[in-house]
Amino acid sequence: MCVIALLFQVQPELPLVVAANRDEFYVRRSSGPRALVDAPRVAGGQDLERGGTWMGFTQAGMFVGLTNRRTLGPPEPARRSRGEVVLQALRSGSAEAVTAYVSTLDGREYNPFNLVFGDARSLLVAYGREGEAAVRVERLDAGVHVLGNDTLGAPSWKTRHVAEHVRPLVGRPWSELAPALRAALADHTMPDDAELPAPPPWMDRDTARRLQATCVHTAAYGTRSMTLAGIREGDIAHYAFADGPPCVTEPVDAIDLLTPR
Repeated sequence: MCVIALLFQVQPELPLVVAANRDEFYVRRSSGPRALVDAPRVAGGQDLERGGTWMGFTQAGMFVGLTNRRTLGPPEPARRSRGEVVLQALRSGSAEAVTAYVSTLDGREYNPFNLVFGDARSLLVAYGREGEAAVRVERLDAGVHVLGNDTLGAPSWKTRHVAEHVRPLVGRPWSELAPALRAALADHTMPDDAELPAPPPWMDRDTARRLQATCVHTAAYGTRSMTLAGIREGDIAHYAFADGPPCVTEPVDAIDLLTPR
């Protein structure tokens, strides 16, 4: 249950701030950020199973991130990789070009996804739903947005909990904001029984409860990495990555990946 918190046009000097945890099965091979494309310059983590990425940035200040959409059953392995969508969106080079690109997709070729993308001027989210060919795109207003594994604004204990931690941080300088966002993403608070969403039939309640934590730890699945980024008009000001759960992993500066050699 990945989570992406976005501070859009509310932070002085940084019109877009991204704070995200990637949750995945431990056995799925992946790498930390690397240069994925040279022109335009793109950096992001890489899924070593299918070759795509779950999140990336361009040198010119565009961001694209994806969360898997919650379904009752496992993903269909024969469908195309959702990571390809992120990588192609980053190659597109602008929010307008990404919007045009996703309009050409047939959502039925992919397992369901939520794709969020933008820059200092605009932020949008695209929804690929099970059984629907059209990928729906919505433009987001200024504010704090938290995307999980459902539509933005859908009832969710986890995304509400993250938003409650992040909103009071608006306005802090990056030197204070970055560690505070890391602390929010490292949180292990879980809902009590009364607030726990009903798990699918194949999941026990203890696992369902653990998945509601911002930083997830279960026997086979959990938070694999954290990304923090601050975006200005035309470039990326800050880009840090923790290659492990943020509760125990120090983030490393990755901004040099967006500087052509």
